[in-house]
Amino acid sequence: MVFKKPYAFFIKIFKPLHIFLALILTYLLYIQNGILRYFNSYIHSINNGIKVNVNNFIYIIPIIFIILFVLILGVMYKKNKPFKFYIFASLSFIVILIIDIYSANFLNQLIDNTLPVRIVKLAHDLILLNIIIESIIFALLIIRGLGINIKKFDFSSDLLKLDISESDREEFEVSINVDIDMKKRKRKSRIRNLKYKYLEKKALYNTIFIFVIALLIVIFSLIGKDTGIKKQNYEYLSNDFSFKINNVYTISKNINIDDFSLNLENVEFKPTTKYTASLIDVGNTYNNTDLSNSYVNYLIVFEVPIKYLDSKAILDYLSLKGHTKIKVNPITYNVETKNIVYRLGEEASLKDSLGDIKFTITEFDIQDKYLINYDYCRNDNCLSSIEYLKPTINQNFDKTIMRLKVNYSNNSNINLTSFYELLSRFGILIYDGKIQSKNFENIKSTKKNTGYIYIGVNKDIMNSENIKLMFNIRNVNIEYVFRGES
Repeated sequence: MVFKKPYAFFIKIFKPLHIFLALILTYLLYIQNGILRYFNSYIHSINNGIKVNVNNFIYIIPIIFIILFVLILGVMYKKNKPFKFYIFASLSFIVILIIDIYSANFLNQLIDNTLPVRIVKLAHDLILLNIIIESIIFALLIIRGLGINIKKFDFSSDLLKLDISESDREEFEVSINVDIDMKKRKRKSRIRNLKYKYLEKKALYNTIFIFVIALLIVIFSLIGKDTGIKKQNYEYLSNDFSFKINNVYTISKNINIDDFSLNLENVEFKPTTKYTASLIDVGNTYNNTDLSNSYVNYLIVFEVPIKYLDSKAILDYLSLKGHTKIKVNPITYNVETKNIVYRLGEEASLKDSLGDIKFTITEFDIQDKYLINYDYCRNDNCLSSIEYLKPTINQNFDKTIMRLKVNYSNNSNINLTSFYELLSRFGILIYDGKIQSKNFENIKSTKKNTGYIYIGVNKDIMNSENIKLMFNIRNVNIEYVFRGES
């Protein structure tokens, strides 16, 4: 079986090949658009459920394009056809492959770490660059695939020179009488010629071979997937902490919170622990806590739809002895919501929610950094020194410092020893309609007790006209206004 006139075959598939490559490139653009949207949601702290789909095609497609474009480049160069686009495309996909490898590994880091927003923006911009380059190549592939500028290749004259007859339209011909000896001689002749060519440029071929092998090793080592399953005694490292599992033990007796259930009209509900902070004034929520020999009260919390509130309730506990069922009579804890507003300098009381807890904020200020003057003393010699207080940059948003002067007292039985603990558990910072409900950083001076509380907050608060703290504790909403109206 002999393949006839391959260049004529290349001319025949030239346009369909470019359309096919454009379709493949569409899928790569789809994958990278998902990565771009994920980075964009991370930068803007939007938890909108965006899921990114990254598979091995993000590496395979660029490698295929590099190989095909290099082959087409060789044909176009040999036939004196325009080949600059294929040089551009080949080099571009090498860059795209490198960025894809970097981005995929970066996504794996985001699973276990909270990284500075500046680094995430860099990865975002690199993926955006990929999409721009691929869009340009996609447009050119479509143009050539549709034959819009194909006249400049002058394939018509090439077909005339090839003198293709009607018989040449058959791409394969079959010969029944096969001369085996002739084929063996030709095969040995080709092998000898290859050896001669290799020996003539041995150094060049060895260099190319080593480079290709090294490149493949690097690519496959980077795209190799981590199963995430580590052995015992493996030390896990992340951005904020490290831990190692030394030993694993089993015990014969255990009270698992999932062994409890609440039956309402034959509908079963399982316990939840997400309301632990909201119910600390009522009691401590049980969450598979180690039990002692003394008697301790715990809360087991269930989240149920309102329509079941008046239903017959059965608490079920499953142990090794079987089910223990107890009829319970729920007491309605809900009362009318109460809204209380305080302004800067006024004493706020939490007596209607957490108990005898009071605080007064007398000063409020926002700056990117604060200078703390202190005396550095050694061997009775003291020097005037300065300490700079700045927020850390290990969150996914830029931060500034909110400085508060607070008089805080807690005479209740709830363990909230400082205003910062109260803020971090129940506080919400509202500024110009935006909300920060977590990631309040407690910034402390290591040199001097200034009497102020320094809290790292979102930098968007700097130019806000309306700023307030809100403490929402079940049926009581407490607003503490710093700027603007409540």
